[in-house]
Amino acid sequence: LRRFDARLPHVEALVALQPAPARERALAFAYARAGNLERAVGQLANAAQRYPEDRATYVALGRLWLQRAGHGGRVEVNKALEALNTVVGPESSSEALTLLGRALILSGDLGRAEQVLQQATVRFPVEPSAFLYLSRVLESRGRGPAADRALLDYAALVPSDTLDAWLLVRIADAHLQLGDHEAARRTLSTALAKDPSNAAAHALRSKLR
Repeated sequence: LRRFDARLPHVEALVALQPAPARERALAFAYARAGNLERAVGQLANAAQRYPEDRATYVALGRLWLQRAGHGGRVEVNKALEALNTVVGPESSSEALTLLGRALILSGDLGRAEQVLQQATVRFPVEPSAFLYLSRVLESRGRGPAADRALLDYAALVPSDTLDAWLLVRIADAHLQLGDHEAARRTLSTALAKDPSNAAAHALRSKLR
């Protein structure tokens, strides 16, 4: 019902009755969903102190610090890296590796971000956004064809109706760069259906004629 504030007392009661790392994390994310991100981070920081061996708590803490970082708050990014570097390694889940990769991108360490995100794309079950972030890193490092392939891998894993017009245009351009004109036209049509006035979509369509 999306009544996040009404849900909170019940989650708090569960934690009080039977404390456990998973319930502590659930409470933190309940705070975050209710719009209290600062309290959510505090909840996880306390949980990390109570359960220092629980790796999932550090991963969750890294995720919330990244949410607070927005577009690159240095303190928040460093906090995310501190939490994630504590527990994330080559054998970690794709989700955890992707979070670390995102934090590394925001910190400006694109070389290590590429390495970590490459690992994320071959861990199963794979986190689809690993391909998206990898594409951005590769593009920033001047490796256009590899960036296009990573972007198309991402597009293959997510429903097109969940993507905005801007990203669909970028995917259409990736198809075009790799020589698949028909796929480029289909993707571009979807983008224009979402945003008929999108200038980038119209510019790309002129290249396909």
